Amino acid sequence: TQAQYTFITNFIVTFQKLKKKQKINQLILRKNERKYEIVRNQQQKQKVKINKQINHFNQERKTKKQIQQQYKTAFLLQLIFLNKQKITIQTNKLFLQKIKCQI
Repeated sequence: TQAQYTFITNFIVTFQKLKKKQKINQLILRKNERKYEIVRNQQQKQKVKINKQINHFNQERKTKKQIQQQYKTAFLLQLIFLNKQKITIQTNKLFLQKIKCQI
């Protein structure tokens, strides 16, 4: 009965130690979960920031391409206009030559 008392006492002490360890482990687990959430939130914020930068860069690139396209179009229109003027001048010269020949 002393042996039973010692066994029961040891069992209770061991059980209490295990319970205490379990509580400590739960606290550590919660702490780690909070750390994980903080890191995950930071990563999410960085991801959003990077995506905004990428979108901004892509928008700038699109704008630059549009401006380049507008310059190309304006240049081509000027060339067409100059060619029309050139053709008109040549036609006028031919017309003047015909008139000179007739005179």
